[in-house]
Amino acid sequence: MELEEIVDAVKEICLRLRDIKCPVMEVELAGLTIEYWQSEYYEDEEPFGGVSMIVLLYAAYHCRECFACSAEFGAHLYETQVKLNMFLEELKKQNIKFSLWEEGNGAGTLYLDVEDLPPLPVPLKKELTPKEWNKFEKLVQQYAKQIKPIIDAWEAAQKRFKQWKKAFNQFRKTYEPKPVKVERAG
Repeated sequence: MELEEIVDAVKEICLRLRDIKCPVMEVELAGLTIEYWQSEYYEDEEPFGGVSMIVLLYAAYHCRECFACSAEFGAHLYETQVKLNMFLEELKKQNIKFSLWEEGNGAGTLYLDVEDLPPLPVPLKKELTPKEWNKFEKLVQQYAKQIKPIIDAWEAAQKRFKQWKKAFNQFRKTYEPKPVKVERAG
């Protein structure tokens, strides 16, 4: 994704988030999920704020109805793990400093905390003065420039993952046993 496309997308996201009155919101930017926690606006503070984090993984839910479903669920989890590892490898290749932050002790949300990535510059008030609008434009540019290498890493990982998934699906098609139809008792 080109920088100007990212700038336009970030600006659109920030203005959309400004108009939604909800404490936690989720948006997508170039395939990355970003959670945004809104903050209150006080007249003596900057008119931009909130906290945002890139979401890597939400806790999985599964019904455990049958072995076939469980096998499919396991394959899906494995694919997710491989995709995320590829993404983290791409971040390391680009020397992007990050850490993983988890909420829920293994059963919640896994976040990517990128060093020096500012929060989304969401305006906290409806009307911005021309000076505030200029600052907003600069903050959007800054955010877009800082998230671009992360988006590039995500896109590189997606490309690698498509190749891997094709080989994985072929392996499953060739070697995985077909589900056995079994009548339920009772």
